[in-house]
This record gives sequence, C-alpha cells and structure tokens, in this order.
Amino acid sequence: MKTKKREIDKLVRDTANWWEQTLIVMKKKKIRTWQAVFILAFVSGFFISLILLVDQNIQTTSKAAGETATLALSVSRGSIVLGETVSVEVILNTQSSSVVVAKAMLSYNPTEFELQSVNTASGIFGIAECSGTNPTSICSIIQRDAINGKVGITVAKPTPGLSTSAGNVATLVFKSLKVNSLGTGQDNLKLSFVAVGSYEDSDVILDDGLGTDILASVANATVNITPQVCSSFTYNCEDCQIDNTKSCTVATSIPTGCIGGSPQLVQSCIYNAPVCTVFTYSGWTLCSKGVQTRTVKTKLPDGCDGGNPILSRTCKMGKIGDIQKIKDNPKLH
Repeated sequence: MKTKKREIDKLVRDTANWWEQTLIVMKKKKIRTWQAVFILAFVSGFFISLILLVDQNIQTTSKAAGETATLALSVSRGSIVLGETVSVEVILNTQSSSVVVAKAMLSYNPTEFELQSVNTASGIFGIAECSGTNPTSICSIIQRDAINGKVGITVAKPTPGLSTSAGNVATLVFKSLKVNSLGTGQDNLKLSFVAVGSYEDSDVILDDGLGTDILASVANATVNITPQVCSSFTYNCEDCQIDNTKSCTVATSIPTGCIGGSPQLVQSCIYNAPVCTVFTYSGWTLCSKGVQTRTVKTKLPDGCDGGNPILSRTCKMGKIGDIQKIKDNPKLH
C-alpha cells in the first residue's frame, strides 16, 4: 500500500550530520519561523531531529536592533578534588526580550571530565530530554559526543516564549578524571560562540516570527582539579632512640598521586638498649678482706645496657710494703 507523504515530509530539503545524528534542514520560504519549525518537528514525530540550519538568507537578515541575550556557565565549585563531581548550570539572560529557543553548545576536555548527566526538566523551559518513547511529546534535544568532549542542548517554548534575567537552561554534572592546573582565562568548560546572528554556534532565538538569533555573548568557566589528599602512608624509620621515639620519612602515599595528609614523621617506640660489650674501668682498690673492686668509667656501644663488666677480683693481704709496691706499680693493679 502506498503511503501518502505528510506535509512535514515534503518540507524536508536536505539532511546533514552533526555529531552523527540526523538534522532536518528546511527552506525559509516553506516555514518562516523557528517557533513553527520546532512545533512541527515535535508534533510530527521528529523528536530526535532538530532544525539547526535554515536557509542562508535567514542568517544574513536575522538582526534585531537592541535585542540581545547572553548565555553563561556557572559552576558549583571552581576547584574540586580528583574523582569528585561538579555541577555546571547554563544560565540564560534574555535582557528583557522574549525568546522561544535556546541552544547551548558546550565543549570540555574529555581527558579531564566525564559527562554524567544533563537535566533540562528542572530548567526554565521545563522539558525533559527526548526519550524516544513518546514521539508526539515536546522534549529537549541533547546530543553527546564523549570522545571529542562536546554536548549540545536545545530547548524550546512556543509563543510567547519566556523572558528571564538568570534562568537555568540545563544542569550538567561532570566527574573529574585528571589533575590540572589552570590560571586566569584558561577556561576548560566553554560555550561555542562565533557572533550574534550565527546559527552554527550557541543560539537564543527571539520570539519575533523571523527566527532571529540574538545571542550576543557567552561566559565560560574554569574548574581546577586538584590531587586527592593522602590518607595512608608507608615509612622508612630510623632505630628507636633512648627517648622512645624514632624519626621517619614517607616511602609511599595512598592514593597514588595524592598530596598533603598527616604523615607521622616522629613515632613512638619502645627503646631496647643494646648489650654493652666494651668497658673502660677505674683502678682497682686496695685489697680488703681478700677482694679488690673497680668501677666502669665508660661502656660501648653508646646507650648500651648490661653486659659483663669485671668489677671485682680476689686478692691476698700482704705486708704494708707489698701493698705500697702494688700501689706504685700500675702493672700490678
């Protein structure tokens, strides 16, 4: 059976690939407004397709005097620890104008970040990402390119559209993958922007029936990713000292690549003194009751304890003269 072509099908002039997804391109003379294009695309079942390109003469004539809008990235934290996540909001300021479409094309470094989620349902346009389960529902178009670090977010609202000074278009959550060190102006989360009136970058479409792009500027963001704080250490330590402490240096830190933490570089220990093996003595005392004694003057190694010093010996009492000879002759001591 031959299927009758729908009007929307007749309007399709060409297809183009953008991040490996099909885009529908229509002529201005057939559909004159972005508002109508979006409604037709959604209602006609093209919920996974999006009118991103229109006829050249729309791009060249789409200028609205005094009508401007901005998009900005707002991060929950400007510095996070490796492995943590950061929330990034796309904020729209329509400068009192009413708009029907917002498109944010965001790029990031895929070696630094992993895109975990995109939420448009809680934003000012109030529409969830297209799921493919309901081809007639109006939904947001979200296109992901994890390999090249790109995400495209497009949301729409029929006339009269909306006006906002700081409206959340979408919230993205990124997980940090790699430590970086960025200075002022080294943004690593960026919105694509060429110029006002360009349809090949981020866009904000005025509710004027002409599909006018009034996006005049964007603000990017920087997120520094710092190493994790060390939580565990292994040590190289010296021998325990007589004051029951030992000095240590850090051998390894966990997790790998971490910084800081609280290593214990002076640790408690139980000092076990070495046994003394070498002694120097005082001289022997005079023989008294058959015994001579002496004392230890020094002992080695330093700080040693115990050992077997010879501190006494037997002797025989002699005449006073003999005793005097012993005192006068060191060899007899």
